[in-house]
Amino acid sequence: MLRAVNEQCVGDNVPDFLVYANRLFDPNREFDGERGVAYGGPDLSARNLAVLARLRSLEQSGRIPVCRIPISATGNIESGRMAAEYLLRGACSFQLHTYFQLPSSEYRMKRTGKTACALHELYFNPERGLIACLLHLRRALDWPTEWNIKRMADYCVDPANRLWLDYEPALP
Repeated sequence: MLRAVNEQCVGDNVPDFLVYANRLFDPNREFDGERGVAYGGPDLSARNLAVLARLRSLEQSGRIPVCRIPISATGNIESGRMAAEYLLRGACSFQLHTYFQLPSSEYRMKRTGKTACALHELYFNPERGLIACLLHLRRALDWPTEWNIKRMADYCVDPANRLWLDYEPALP
């Protein structure tokens, strides 16, 4: 799908961004007596990350053209660390909907509203927060301090940086 979208986006037909992979569908899965349900969670993020890594590997080896459409990632982004995993695969924005539905007990900050507590955890958790992960990536990849998320994502996509050249998905 990503390859087909990329190959059709030329000239004035290029979208502003691509929202990538919000749900999996299983026609045999049941929920509340209904057969065939869409679902997310860890299965979705594992699939999304593997597909995006494979896309980047194919691009960086020259087997397909580089997808320059900005990607907005969605699918089990339950921490800054997961957002950073999507960033490494070229996502420059992230959609967090389920994250804000977690019980209040999941957030360290307790004194304000749930949204503020969720954002505080997402950004500042020392192990899984976005800032800690971005600082780690900045050091590991020698990124300049003034780079924003879009510039970081562009670096990850650029075949010259060879981030995904040797990626091979694990076989089940």
